[in-house]
Formats: sequence, structure tokens, C-alpha cells
Amino acid sequence: MTISPTPEQERRIQEALRVGLIESPEQLLDVGLEHLGHSRVGAPDSIADTVDRVANFGKRHGLSLGGLRMKDLINEGRR
Repeated sequence: MTISPTPEQERRIQEALRVGLIESPEQLLDVGLEHLGHSRVGAPDSIADTVDRVANFGKRHGLSLGGLRMKDLINEGRR
């Protein structure tokens, strides 16, 4: 199978690589396919589901909030 991203998708993939969100385009596909298996078509995720996905993504990819708590980041976003 050959996958050909649009120019906009290519730009977004390159940006994700540049900032370290993904290590390879293949990893992006893995994350996307995992998400697809967890999502319900037409139904938005609950806040708790979204928080769980973010936390699991961070653990899976060795990311850290640098000592901050998710609650701190949410409150910062409200300012």
C-alpha cells in the first residue's frame, strides 16, 4: 500500500517531526490507527477519555510535564 499525503498533511507531519511529537511518519500512523480503534464515529470523546488518552500518550512516548500537573495546565489555559 502506498500512502500519499496532501501538501498540508506533509507540512503538518514535518512540523510534528521538527517539534518532537513523533519520531517518524510510521509512528504517526501507529498513533492514528490506535486512536481510530478507540474512537466512536460521530461521538465526541468525554473529557475523561481525552485526559486518559493524553496521559497514556505521554507515558507511551516518554513525555513529561516537567513537574506540572494536568490541572495546572488547564488552569493556565483559562487565564
